[in-house]
Amino acid sequence: MGRKGQAALELQLKDLNEAAAAAQALPPIKVIQAMCDPFLRTAVFLGMALAAFQQLCGINGLMAYSNSLFAEAGIAPQSLTLASTAM
Repeated sequence: MGRKGQAALELQLKDLNEAAAAAQALPPIKVIQAMCDPFLRTAVFLGMALAAFQQLCGINGLMAYSNSLFAEAGIAPQSLTLASTAM
């Protein structure tokens, strides 16, 4: 890497460190405050809805028992992990 590339990386690292320090200096925000803030409201509700949908659709249970489900379906024992991963 040339000097220009290294200097650019060092500048980016400096900017990232400054941004991280500025973010840490901000006061923490509570969930209620985020839900009342028009800028953050959509993101908070979307995140909560996605988490609820994931729990309600049952994918966690399906993934937990996928090896036994595939075994009952006739998948070879050496291919069970691959089948579960591909699912």
